[in-house]
Amino acid sequence: MRTSNEFKRECRRYFYYVSQLAYLEEQINHINHILTKPKEPRLEIIGQPAKNVDSKIVSLINQKMQLDKERNDILETMEVIERLRTLPKPWNDILWKNLVHGETVDILVEEFGISRSHFYRRMRGYIKEILSRNLHV
Repeated sequence: MRTSNEFKRECRRYFYYVSQLAYLEEQINHINHILTKPKEPRLEIIGQPAKNVDSKIVSLINQKMQLDKERNDILETMEVIERLRTLPKPWNDILWKNLVHGETVDILVEEFGISRSHFYRRMRGYIKEILSRNLHV
């Protein structure tokens, strides 16, 4: 189970996860393209035993499986972070701006007209709610 601090760190990395997901998708598509092409000429080197070609294919499949696992882990993390969007308004915007975009508490309490203590109390409660939903999904 994630702690509140781990969740906050993951939120700050949200846009990294978005770019990493795009990169992994590109790599997976590239491997799928290689594996589905009929008899890729660069895999068949004249005089090379078929066993070497097969080991390259197995290596590609293993690489694809690892990339799929990384992709699924990132998607799972992003799903939990995106649960911030399901909170009641305006708290979904407040916490998204603070946890994901890194806007300071001072700016947010002034913008939304709330006290710091109220902000922190609500944030703790909503993070606890999001993380407990993670157990039931």
